[in-house]
This record gives sequence, structure tokens and C-alpha cells, in this order.
Amino acid sequence: MTIKIILTLLLGTLALYAARNMRGALAPIALSFIAASLAGVFFVWNPQAANNVAALVGIGRGADLIFYFGFIFGLFSIFVLHLRIALLNRQLTVLARHIALNAAREHPASGPHEDSVHASAR
Repeated sequence: MTIKIILTLLLGTLALYAARNMRGALAPIALSFIAASLAGVFFVWNPQAANNVAALVGIGRGADLIFYFGFIFGLFSIFVLHLRIALLNRQLTVLARHIALNAAREHPASGPHEDSVHASAR
């Protein structure tokens, strides 16, 4: 009984966290975390239901079904993180490019090649 309470609290915390961060493009991801959390709470308190669903899809035990879904959900989460990191890298590149161009416009005579140009003209 204690593990059911602990799992319910953990899954409920995940659902609340996802609900608080449900905005913009992240809304579908947050909704999937909320749905997975609610399904998890349901199966924690009704383990026979997991066995019934597993039998419907041709899996031997409910625990195996939950493991498979957990594995797929973990891969999904890693993929979402990969996409987010790639987006942040693109944004960082654009930002660095803008900073470099603005610095070049503000100080056109103070580039790293300025000394070598004057040295070769002497």
C-alpha cells in the first residue's frame, strides 16, 4: 500500500509540473505527460486493469505492458529533448552572429586583422 501512495504522489507531481508548463509549442508534450501520469495512477491502483489491457494487445503481463510503454515514453522524452537542444543551438548561433555583426559595425577599425594590414603597409 505504501508504494501505491508514493507512486501516486510522484505521478501527481509530474502531472502538476506538466500542467504548469503547458504553453505554446510545448502544450502537446505537456498533455502527453499529464495523460501518461493519469494512466499511471490508474494502473497503480488497478493493476488487474493493466493485465486486462496487456491481454488485449497480446502481451503476457500488465507489468510488461507498462515497461514497454515506459520505454517508448522514455525514448519519446529523449527525442523531445534532442529537438529542444537543437533549437537552442540554432538560436545561439543566430544570437552569436548578431552580436559579432553589431560589434563589427560599432568598431569597424578594431578587428583582429587591423594590425596585420597596417604592418604590411609599412
